[in-house]
Amino acid sequence: MNPILETARLEALRLEREGRLEEAKAAYLAALPLAPDDGRLLTGFAELVLKTGHRSAAITLYRQALAVDPDRPGIPARLVELLIEAEDLEGAQTILDRALRHLAADPGLHRAAASLYSLKGDPVRARSHLASGYGGLACFAPQTPRRPGETDLLVLISGLHGDTPLDTLLAGGGFRVTALAPEFHHGPLPAHEALFNAIADADLCAEGLAAASRLGVDMINPPSRVARTGRQENAARLGALSGVETPKIHRLTRAEAALLTRADLERLAITPPFTLRTPGLHFGRGFEKVERFQDLGAAMDQIPGEALLLMPYLDTQSPDGFFRKYRMFGIGGGLFPAHLA
Repeated sequence: MNPILETARLEALRLEREGRLEEAKAAYLAALPLAPDDGRLLTGFAELVLKTGHRSAAITLYRQALAVDPDRPGIPARLVELLIEAEDLEGAQTILDRALRHLAADPGLHRAAASLYSLKGDPVRARSHLASGYGGLACFAPQTPRRPGETDLLVLISGLHGDTPLDTLLAGGGFRVTALAPEFHHGPLPAHEALFNAIADADLCAEGLAAASRLGVDMINPPSRVARTGRQENAARLGALSGVETPKIHRLTRAEAALLTRADLERLAITPPFTLRTPGLHFGRGFEKVERFQDLGAAMDQIPGEALLLMPYLDTQSPDGFFRKYRMFGIGGGLFPAHLA
């Protein structure tokens, strides 16, 4: 990058850090016609438009950056992450497969791969990439100096697609965030004023939660408690409450599920329709309703993973024909509404 363009890029970044997003956007738009094939300008502009909520525009800019600068580490990994967020898993897989052929040493690409494969229900491949992505670098410190009034926040992450998204929680600012993957970190923790455990999915991130617990320090969102919130344990705990009905969940290997007979289901007090799902997957992925016993094999073909959850189907349809899903936050013993779907 020539000195003039580098000065323009740094000015745009300064304006962005100061929260002057429209001025930063104008700086990028002035610089890009001078170097439309500059990967650093394109990705910087992409991150800016992403902050303003335009994910599809950011993806377009990253695709353009990848086309003109395919060998720059970081570009394919970030594009894979954005495609995952857009729920375009096949598009993410295509970019990943192509990039791994010539950027196999990029740890960021392996971290993106771990997230993708965890979402696709392939924990073995996910953990293999996780080790490559975090084995040499498990702590990510902020690159900007601390501003007056900011709190140094240390956040524990798993690296799989099972962490609490912090963008909304920290949207008000006031934090300088260091991320750390406890499974792969050795030695003392970096200096911090507050410690937040973002490892959230007990079914998917058991190893990360165990590693976070072994740190032996107080933190917000204690991992020992999060570890008790797997789907099977939650159903058993909540089902013990008066007036609450939850399904009895049976965890099986894929091989065990393939050998199930009608008599086996009767012993488990399960009659069709029933459901099968892959633990650790969400948003309707890896989740099938089996209407008849003879449909079990076809349902298994539709969901990934070697571990499966078998459970009776509980009909929660309302009289108006809708199924309603409520999500709540439990904070300090109180319940707070999150969403209704």
